[in-house]
Amino acid sequence: MALLSGTRLTRRYQTAENSRSPSPPPQPSPPDQLQAIIDPPPKTKPVFQLLALVLIIGFSCLQFLPATHTRNPSDLHRTWIPISRSSHISTDLNIHIVTWMDNCLDLLPLAVLINSTLTTSTSPEKLYFHIFFPQTEEEKLSFYKLKVLFPDSNLEIISQKEIREKIMEEGEIQELAPFFISTLKPSLTRFIYVSPDAIIKESMEQVFIRDAMVMVVEDCKSVLGDHVNMEIVNAIQRTAAKPWVSRKPYNSSICMPNLNLILLDNHNNYNKHLLESILWWNNVLNNKENHRTTSLYGSIALALYNGCLKLDEFKVSPFDGPRRRCSKNDDGRPEKPSGAGGDNWRQYVSPKSQLILVH
Repeated sequence: MALLSGTRLTRRYQTAENSRSPSPPPQPSPPDQLQAIIDPPPKTKPVFQLLALVLIIGFSCLQFLPATHTRNPSDLHRTWIPISRSSHISTDLNIHIVTWMDNCLDLLPLAVLINSTLTTSTSPEKLYFHIFFPQTEEEKLSFYKLKVLFPDSNLEIISQKEIREKIMEEGEIQELAPFFISTLKPSLTRFIYVSPDAIIKESMEQVFIRDAMVMVVEDCKSVLGDHVNMEIVNAIQRTAAKPWVSRKPYNSSICMPNLNLILLDNHNNYNKHLLESILWWNNVLNNKENHRTTSLYGSIALALYNGCLKLDEFKVSPFDGPRRRCSKNDDGRPEKPSGAGGDNWRQYVSPKSQLILVH
């Protein structure tokens, strides 16, 4: 019995030892078995290989083709613009200058503006003046007077009736007139708006050749904070999701734009978008809760905040000559021009020309 027990223990010990000993490593399969397990790679037809090579070379060659469209950095709407449009910025093409007369038809400052622009231009024959006149009986007579003084100039007289009706529909004032002009004159895709009370001291070609959708001259006599409530503006900036609203807080100390000279480019209806942003700012800042806190000038400055090119300086002087008073006397005739404030205007209008314009 004892011998049997010892034999069983010995077998158990041997079995435990055998289980502890490492099992022998598996034998590798023969190469013939491996080839049978792994599928062979597909064979590509030579036609597809050639087609792939042609496509790679073709897409690589596209990089050497000239660009057909671009985006202007001053366009907040990021509109694609054909490269071919840049040809109209060439100095070989005509330069269109637009001005807007108020209710008072005063030809003397207008003549000074035209003559100062012509005398400072390097190519006066390429200047085209488009003058928006108030609708009066003197419209045709005024045009003939200007043609007598400037017989070789390119002048066009346009009635303000249609544009005034559009401005009245918006409930705005005449500061919006430059931004409405392209809707009435689609042919004016690119033009320079100039105030009739300006005396030009530099060549307009320097402004026209600038590659910008909108360009103004900075007027640092006043800053943005003088015309708008910056707390309301920055609150709108943080919440409004509009393409013309700046992503960064507005700087209250930035110089205001001088609206006496504006370069406007209406390709791809840019002026329409600009006008939309001006009216939007004017509506938001002057709602019932804000109690008319911002002038239209401030709304225009906000619309142009990031969307225009700004010139530090362009020599434009204000008209300093006599002005016509539009009030009526008892006999119904306009009053005589008021007294002059300076003599800068005299170098552009002779005394004989002045008599033609005033009478």
